[in-house]
Amino acid sequence: MTEKYDLIVSHERLYGEQKQSVKWQPYLSLMAKRPMAIKYTSFYEQLPKEWQIYLEQCTVHEKQQVLQLLSVLLKERDFHTPTEALRLASERGQQ
Repeated sequence: MTEKYDLIVSHERLYGEQKQSVKWQPYLSLMAKRPMAIKYTSFYEQLPKEWQIYLEQCTVHEKQQVLQLLSVLLKERDFHTPTEALRLASERGQQ
């Protein structure tokens, strides 16, 4: 919550031990400010392998742009669409 008690994001309650549910989309624009730290987040561990490989090859500025773009895309879609777009772009870039 903000200082004015406005809700930022809500997470589903999980029952049991060692369980975690995080909606990452609201945090991506914040992560874009310090993109080198993404490698040490559980978000990075949950990324499809294609995204991990791609991000490792990006410069700091490119990582910032990618995280900002994902922040926008994931507001309305799940990770499937951006991952398919990344696969297509990678395939066409290798031809």
